[in-house]
Amino acid sequence: VSNLTDTEGKFKLPDNVVLDTTLDSKLPDNIKAISENFEYNNGNLTIKDNLCLFCNNEKLIYEYALNFDIIQLLDKKPNELSGGERQRVSVIRALLNNPKIILADEPTASLDYENADTIVNTFLKAKNNNKIIIIATHDDCFDDIADEIIYMQYGEITAHKNLSTNNLENFTELNIATKN
Repeated sequence: VSNLTDTEGKFKLPDNVVLDTTLDSKLPDNIKAISENFEYNNGNLTIKDNLCLFCNNEKLIYEYALNFDIIQLLDKKPNELSGGERQRVSVIRALLNNPKIILADEPTASLDYENADTIVNTFLKAKNNNKIIIIATHDDCFDDIADEIIYMQYGEITAHKNLSTNNLENFTELNIATKN
């Protein structure tokens, strides 16, 4: 997802989605990434103003902020937030423009059980709305909602569980390689 080096893999994506996968490229509008090391566009802006850079819909921003229990943080600057608070803002940012695909790197790494559960339920709603969510995590809280689980150790796949009853015949195989 965000910190890959010298790695290649294959993703099956719907609708012949093609990505430019060089590390310095931007993702298309219909794909959003969530990183555990969320970076703000402007550290001098408030959280609300940073989120408005991605989606100028304050009502939607407030709805997500209420759901993720960060209403009280919208007027703060990024450097005033804890790791878990930054993580929740990162998830909100990724969801704001209703992307078709969400790439999540450790989305619950800095969160307590209650906030992690909010993320899991939010991803479950997104999945039920035909969103594709690819999660890289050490946390097993997503296991119950996953269609597939791929276990890796030291860059090698050690196990694969296909839990889905979905028909994947309409998916296109896509080779992805990143560079150092």
